[in-house]
Amino acid sequence: SVRENLYLPFRLAVSEERYDEVRFDQWMEELGRSPDLLDQSVEKLSGGEQQIVALIRALALSPQALLLDEPSASLDAESTKCFEPAVARWHAADDDGRADRSLIWTSHDATQVKRMTDRIVRMQDGVLTEEGHDG
Repeated sequence: SVRENLYLPFRLAVSEERYDEVRFDQWMEELGRSPDLLDQSVEKLSGGEQQIVALIRALALSPQALLLDEPSASLDAESTKCFEPAVARWHAADDDGRADRSLIWTSHDATQVKRMTDRIVRMQDGVLTEEGHDG
């Protein structure tokens, strides 16, 4: 099930975080999904649902940095409207005592990159260029 899949990283000895069932329910609702999705088989998830579950799993481990490669590519417009603010809240939060969380967001959607980042680096023909941008 999705729930068992989300629990997996907490079985690792290196994980300092605790499995929080209530928080998973909250994230599901924040991301526009019913907590009932947690009881579904992972094999039956759509591509968008897989991306949402992957984000929840990453956030649950309370990382200091996230590398998101086309993270909303399989999401419809309505799901993206939930997904982006959830990532922005994680980025801005300091609920675990960590300051300066980092986020790298790759996308072909220039407007999304401008919404979600405060600094843009573009790669074209193998050359990196930085564009001035303040979110």
